[in-house]
Amino acid sequence: MSIEQEAAELVAAVDPAAVAAVLADVPPAEDIRIREHWRELDPTLTKKAPRDLAARESFLLAKVASYEASRLASIARYNDLRDRGLAALSPYDICISSSRDPLGALRCALRLKDAHISYDLSILVRLHLELDEVRALRAGSMSPQLALF
Repeated sequence: MSIEQEAAELVAAVDPAAVAAVLADVPPAEDIRIREHWRELDPTLTKKAPRDLAARESFLLAKVASYEASRLASIARYNDLRDRGLAALSPYDICISSSRDPLGALRCALRLKDAHISYDLSILVRLHLELDEVRALRAGSMSPQLALF
């Protein structure tokens, strides 16, 4: 039996009410919020932002665009999972990564996308705050020593 056939049989055996219960437990994507400890996340990760303000602003804008694209992709996948349920999962998700547990695979995929969305939102908040500081410095409205900390 192929993995596709096995996955189809496992999905067919799942009670639709159980799928509905899993989906009822997850919020709509627009209700996912930033993480509680968002201030501790490093928005630049391992690459340090340039010191030059113009270069720093460009660097931050590129990071914002990247995280926003990631957030939108995660929202699209999350909504696909919510809309299609088990049909949105791959045979690999069902048979291998969840050990032949379609509902577990669905829960796992939804939690993963929820985590990605909340992470991206958290990083975007940090990036926008830093971007505001850089723009204020460039406009001359802040003391440089205050903005660096």
